[in-house]
Amino acid sequence: PAVRRLVAAVRADERLADLRVVVGGRPFELAPDLAASVGADGWAPDPASALALCNRLVEQRLAHSSGAVGSRP
Repeated sequence: PAVRRLVAAVRADERLADLRVVVGGRPFELAPDLAASVGADGWAPDPASALALCNRLVEQRLAHSSGAVGSRP
């Protein structure tokens, strides 16, 4: 519940509209659907995977802002 409240607070702040939320750790590895249920944009099991995920999220954001078709906002 605390993670869900934190993500909700981030989402409620319009100054953070472009922020992507990534979660990680053992609970999310055991229950991959947990990330979506707390409102995160993704999850990673370790720091290297988190970095790769963040890079993909940035690339998607850049592709969307440049008007590329088929990218996620």
